[in-house]
Amino acid sequence: EIYTLSLHDALPIFDLSYVQGMNEIIAPIYYVFSFDKTYGVESSIDNIEADTFWTFNCLMTQIKDTFNREKDGEDIGLSGKVKRLKSMLEIVDPQLYSHFERYKLEFSNFAYRWFILFFSQDFLMIDILRLWDYIFAPEDKIENCYFISLAILLIKKDELLVSDLTGILSNLKVLKGINIEEIIG
Repeated sequence: EIYTLSLHDALPIFDLSYVQGMNEIIAPIYYVFSFDKTYGVESSIDNIEADTFWTFNCLMTQIKDTFNREKDGEDIGLSGKVKRLKSMLEIVDPQLYSHFERYKLEFSNFAYRWFILFFSQDFLMIDILRLWDYIFAPEDKIENCYFISLAILLIKKDELLVSDLTGILSNLKVLKGINIEEIIG
């Protein structure tokens, strides 16, 4: 599927500085361009890097509030997104939510990484690309992150319910064994 961006989307985001982890977002973008056959064998690495930069720039223009510390206390900031995920879990699975509350689990210990990196540290590249198709398809690039996060928590529910705080956090740092189609299917 081809996504179109307006000229406004392509404006550089000078009001946002580098935040740790942005390289984790750039890597899959670069990977895709480096294997794009339209560049051909003779293509210059400069073209791939330029396209990677502008694609990353367009994406960051759309999701920059997640990375902006000034927006952190608002719903559009990172903490607001994590708070919403917590509220969603309370509705979707009160048992798992209560278990997390019992151990005073801070959702930020795992969800920050998920919302900032779009799961790029948690899965193999082929699975990241499949997830990103799902995440980036709608106009709201974060909305599907909530559903993916909830799916992961529900898939791991049995393991999480028998774990203490340390076990819960350890379990949520290792997602590579999860079938991506089970998450988005």
